[in-house]
Amino acid sequence: MKDLISLNKHFRSPKRNSNTSKKEFYNYYAGYSDAFVEDVLSYLNLEKGSVILDPWNGSGTTTFVAGKNGYKAIGYDINPVMPIVACARLIPFFSNLHILFERIINQAKRYKSNKVLPNDPFKYWLSDSSIIYLRRIERAIQSVFLARRTYLYAKQQCIYNNLLSCPEMSFFYVTLFRTVTELLRPFKASNPTWIKTPKKEHDKLELTEKNIINCFEKNLSMMIQVINNCGDKVKHYQQVTLGLASSKNLPLEDSSVDAVITSPPYCTRIDYVINTRLELAVLGFGYDKKFEELRSEMIGTIKVLDENIEINKLWGVAALNFLDSVRTHKSKASESYYLKQYLQYFQGVYQSLSNINRVLKKNGYSVIVVQDSYYKDVHLDLPRVYTEMASSFGWNLVHHETFYQRQTMAAINQRKKKYRRSSSAVETALIFKKGE
Repeated sequence: MKDLISLNKHFRSPKRNSNTSKKEFYNYYAGYSDAFVEDVLSYLNLEKGSVILDPWNGSGTTTFVAGKNGYKAIGYDINPVMPIVACARLIPFFSNLHILFERIINQAKRYKSNKVLPNDPFKYWLSDSSIIYLRRIERAIQSVFLARRTYLYAKQQCIYNNLLSCPEMSFFYVTLFRTVTELLRPFKASNPTWIKTPKKEHDKLELTEKNIINCFEKNLSMMIQVINNCGDKVKHYQQVTLGLASSKNLPLEDSSVDAVITSPPYCTRIDYVINTRLELAVLGFGYDKKFEELRSEMIGTIKVLDENIEINKLWGVAALNFLDSVRTHKSKASESYYLKQYLQYFQGVYQSLSNINRVLKKNGYSVIVVQDSYYKDVHLDLPRVYTEMASSFGWNLVHHETFYQRQTMAAINQRKKKYRRSSSAVETALIFKKGE
């Protein structure tokens, strides 16, 4: 392996081009670029067959790029939507998607059932007839790929496990995700990660079967165009392992991973579960106790949990000084809600890094992309926080690179101008090497 310190390498930005978001396979706010992962893999120069892990795999950029470059890739995410998206990106060359589309639509049109399950999550936004047309397409997808005669929500284990082993089936579910998010665009809030629910019954959308099928076909064609333009594909998707797991409890053996390439949730108060609420509704997740539990389990959650968290000195000086600044800030709820939220974040990150350290081999590498942020006028130097936490595990920082971002989610909140003028941010790619 090359000596990373001696290399004067510059990575392409991890930031995806916002001008091409509509042409992407799946527009995921927290995703990063394929080009960045390509550069990192070239930089690390690992032997083919090495194991690459992304414990916050999201839409699957790490597993896709690592897989097509001949590595064994493992990707986990706590949000059930994301492993499906990651699996869909692994679709092989030989897939005849247009023929499969015709089979699905023909099958959907043959269904005569007019019943809506009493707990269907789409009851928040759609009329019963609209839900029926939508679920007929989903039922047809299950029939074509699993030969099922009865319909089940995809969150059920027997359906979900099959999804993560069949890129073609996952591909059509992602098409359904895109279709739903497009059709329900009227309920998008000014914050693009949030979705509204109508207060009155007559405000729900009334969609025809033709509306839904046309939108489904349009999104299918767009996705096919994206994968055709992509060029390289993962030739052996069996080398990619995807699953549901928390970064704090990875289902891997000790010292089993050669390198980690990832971007954990930033400390920017984004609710990633609400951001995928419509996709979760496709899978059968309603706005219920389990949905709230999922929100609570996310690192960076905006929900404050009912637990007392003690400050850990191993979090490092930067984290401790930041927490003290939040605690003593004159702004409302600084010492209560916001302090607790940051305590949760630092605790979750430290537990995750500890688990990554457990599965990472000696002399293994961990590449982490993080972004700084602010609490009011208090700067949170998140790259330094991660660096100090990593040092407690004996990781050495061997390279870092910064990328300046002009537009961030902070620009949406006009009240931030009371504390600072700019809403720009700095993303940093940190490369650590684990000691002996």
